Amino acid sequence: MSNSIEDDSFSKPVGRWSVYCYGVGHMLNDITSACWFTYLLLFLTEIGLSSRDAAIVMLSGQIADGLATIFFGELIDRFGHFKIWHGAGAILVAVSFSSVFGGCIPCKLLSSFSTIVETVSYSTFAAIFNVGWAATQVSHM
Repeated sequence: MSNSIEDDSFSKPVGRWSVYCYGVGHMLNDITSACWFTYLLLFLTEIGLSSRDAAIVMLSGQIADGLATIFFGELIDRFGHFKIWHGAGAILVAVSFSSVFGGCIPCKLLSSFSTIVETVSYSTFAAIFNVGWAATQVSHM
């Protein structure tokens, strides 16, 4: 009996606004990932972090991404609300991306530009970026 009832949501054409928004989001996704993975290490070493500290920053983000992807996947499967997860992830990505490439905010607040404070600060924002990235990626799968 359920086979005779058709779901009209799949047979309706997608509107121009939806196509535009999808295209803009996809373009921003590609630009952000390209900047993040190709430019982050170069940027961090250029501002004075050692290669070792820059690698720690990148590794902290990748560990956070791996754990968050599993965690968010489970939560989204259980509770749904894809748009909320996607929006929250996009906000985390925007804030952390600008915080990494905008300078060491905690260093300015603490008036300390030691390599430890810089490494911890950039590692934290890299982890936040990757948590947000995981939320946006998992929410639309």
